[in-house]
Amino acid sequence: MKKKSLFTVVLSSFLLLSSTSAFASNLSPTVVNSKPVVEQHLENHLSNSVSILTNNESEVIVKEVTVDGITISKNDKTTNILTIEKYDISGENLLSTDTLNLNEIQPINEIQPFVDHSYQNTFMNREYDIYFHSDKTNWDIRSTDRTKYVTESSTNKDNLKEFRAAVERLNNGEFAVISAVGLGTATVVFTAFLTGGLGTAIAAAGAGGAVSAALLICNSAISDADYYFNKVK
Repeated sequence: MKKKSLFTVVLSSFLLLSSTSAFASNLSPTVVNSKPVVEQHLENHLSNSVSILTNNESEVIVKEVTVDGITISKNDKTTNILTIEKYDISGENLLSTDTLNLNEIQPINEIQPFVDHSYQNTFMNREYDIYFHSDKTNWDIRSTDRTKYVTESSTNKDNLKEFRAAVERLNNGEFAVISAVGLGTATVVFTAFLTGGLGTAIAAAGAGGAVSAALLICNSAISDADYYFNKVK
């Protein structure tokens, strides 16, 4: 994971983490294991279903349904242990169980290198470096552990620019997360996202409205970045 600078951060003061969700108007009752809880639905453009099943003083439980299956993330607020259970799309077959000790995840030390080219690094590992030459422009673009090094041309320049725009949106979303919960907690949230996805990150963050909204921005930007990364030739 690349380091990134925070010196350019200018963030709105309204993005403060609170225990009251910005999505409270969408609350509807449901029943899980015969116990009444509140299921809170968050919308995103990927048509994934993200539901906050439980959010109280002792735990946060978030359910995310995608085309690939169902993820149940449970954050024990007492122990700071995050449990991630992944099921098939039917929800009946448990595929894997992972745990994260949130106490062991350390904040990222900030390093600001001096560079003479255009670049953007993100915590979520969708990044680019652009090298400008007199006769050509070279791009080094990255999506998780994948890298492409290409020369800009008439056939790929539109996809490269869309990838760059998606990375910038992701960068803005990450700064909104940092604004909502602080850098230390944000590091935990980003690690949870990379481990278990959107629902896991929301559970790690404590299901606050501001950070949930910021994570939806990140999720959307990541989807767009990966899409255009795959199209770049």
